[in-house]
Amino acid sequence: MAELQEEFKIADLESLKAITNPLRLQLLERLKRAQTVKELAAALDMPPTKLYYHVNLLEEKGFIQVVDTQIVSGIIEKRYQAVARQYHIDEKMLATSEDEGQIAALLRSFFTMAQRELEQSIRAGLVDLKEKGKPHKGSLLRAKLHLSEDQARAFYGRFEDLLQEYNTLSRENEADPQIQLYALTLAYFPVYSPDESVIGSQ
Repeated sequence: MAELQEEFKIADLESLKAITNPLRLQLLERLKRAQTVKELAAALDMPPTKLYYHVNLLEEKGFIQVVDTQIVSGIIEKRYQAVARQYHIDEKMLATSEDEGQIAALLRSFFTMAQRELEQSIRAGLVDLKEKGKPHKGSLLRAKLHLSEDQARAFYGRFEDLLQEYNTLSRENEADPQIQLYALTLAYFPVYSPDESVIGSQ
């Protein structure tokens, strides 16, 4: 098995759109361990012919790679694996774009990906947002905070430290199929409001 990179930065809109598809998100997660299309199809209870397009697109966009090939009944069978444990949007995509339409499409793709993952988990019975006393069953939070520049920097620094701590635990756990996978989507930004009294309202 090839060594996974820690993270893969998504640097263009087309690549981001490619992984907002719920099936491709499943494939990416399953391919943390190298598998063939036939093995993926068996795990997902789908015919292999339904997966080739999605696998080829993920390979074309650089999310997965071929790590082994073998001849089976005269046909070349490829074994694919994800290139990274995590996928993040390259901040430069927002910083360098002057096209408001592209920024809107970028944000829409990002939040659509989170929405589709959450919907899948709800349908599968893994998430129950009404179980307030059980945050491990899923949670949706939104807050606005009045912070000085130093406080805002310190807040995000503490968050990054916490995330790094749990990323380390996740790497130790990822080989155990019995351990649940969790997702975190975060948008952290200064808020513009023409009416300053609106800032901080819930």
